[in-house]
Amino acid sequence: MVGLSSGRYGNLRGIDHLTGICHYLRMHVLPLKIFLPNVQQELNENGELFKEDTLQFINEQIEEIIRF
Repeated sequence: MVGLSSGRYGNLRGIDHLTGICHYLRMHVLPLKIFLPNVQQELNENGELFKEDTLQFINEQIEEIIRF
């Protein structure tokens, strides 16, 4: 799961709530979650993610999804 927001918490509460719902439905949820606060600062002028640490977290999540 990836949480985005223009605020400073990256939709932390929304992701927590959705995780609880998924667990209630007996779904398996990948433990690795990414929160992107102030998402407008994460995008370049072309609307692409450019920050190295964010891209590293996303690539790590992709690898985890493949293994999951």
